[in-house]
Amino acid sequence: MVQAVKKDLGTRDRLVSAAEKLFAEKGFYDVSLRDITNTAEANVASVNYYFRSKEALADEVITLHITPVNEARVKELQILVEHHAPDPVPVRDLLNAFMKPMIERMHSSSLRNDLFGKIMGRCMGDKGQALPSQIELQMRDVLGFYIKELTRSLPQLTPDLVLYRLHFSFGAVAHTLLFSERLSNYSQVKVEVMNAEKTLNRVVDYCMGGLLAESNE
Repeated sequence: MVQAVKKDLGTRDRLVSAAEKLFAEKGFYDVSLRDITNTAEANVASVNYYFRSKEALADEVITLHITPVNEARVKELQILVEHHAPDPVPVRDLLNAFMKPMIERMHSSSLRNDLFGKIMGRCMGDKGQALPSQIELQMRDVLGFYIKELTRSLPQLTPDLVLYRLHFSFGAVAHTLLFSERLSNYSQVKVEVMNAEKTLNRVVDYCMGGLLAESNE
């Protein structure tokens, strides 16, 4: 259960802090405006004053977490391309460059690691919540850069197949961030409690297999 946020924060910051924690735990669709204001110890009028609506507040939370990750992804990719030029960048390096900023952001975020992972999973594809238009533009640019380099590194695949396999990989990442804690409930296998780095290293291994698989088309 999400506790009330610190009172020493201003009202706007309390609303953002409460919203990100609630969205992480319950999803964007299942959190009410009243849930947010109760947790923030604020009134509904303050949401209207600062954000106009719950949807606009959700956009603020998504932008807060996704923008620095996307900016770091572009920087990581630029470094790799320059380092390996004129040769293609190895696929594992590209996947690590895409995943690494999430880990770094996780460690610098005010959210607990598990909640940060969940909010990132929600941002990657929660029901009932579209990405803000500026984030859609960011993602289009970032994906364009990565697909271009992955296509160079995987010349045996068509660009649309690279895109689909990257899409499947995103699904694996989102599911891992949201539901890893359920593994021990669903299986009699003893599940290792892993840190974020080790978890995402395993995700990269899995996605590598999918990207490098032979095509039957």
